[in-house]
Amino acid sequence: MTIRTFIILTIILMLLPTCIQPGLVDGWYRVHRVVDGDTIILTNVGRLRLQGIDTPELDTPAGIAARDELAARIEGKAVRIRFARRKRASGSGPAGSVITDRYGRLLGSVADPPGTGALGTATPEK
Repeated sequence: MTIRTFIILTIILMLLPTCIQPGLVDGWYRVHRVVDGDTIILTNVGRLRLQGIDTPELDTPAGIAARDELAARIEGKAVRIRFARRKRASGSGPAGSVITDRYGRLLGSVADPPGTGALGTATPEK
């Protein structure tokens, strides 16, 4: 093995952990805080943008109502998270890595605590 091959392999091995996102597996996470109607902060994870949901900004009454409704449903509770992942490798990351938006927020979907319905879907009125 030449010194050049050794250096290249060393660099690859040093960068490999940055390509893998340990701990970001689909599962149960606690919602630390609801930022707005489509962004939450997960305890020990960070900001998560709810994929497929777009609510008004907080400078409007509808935006405040959306945040308050989401907070009432999930803030402080454990919810099931399914992270959005790349289907194939790209310049943004390897296949299988969690997708982030232009603001660095993770993308994913969330379900309410058991028995309360899925977020982003209509639940029948009783």
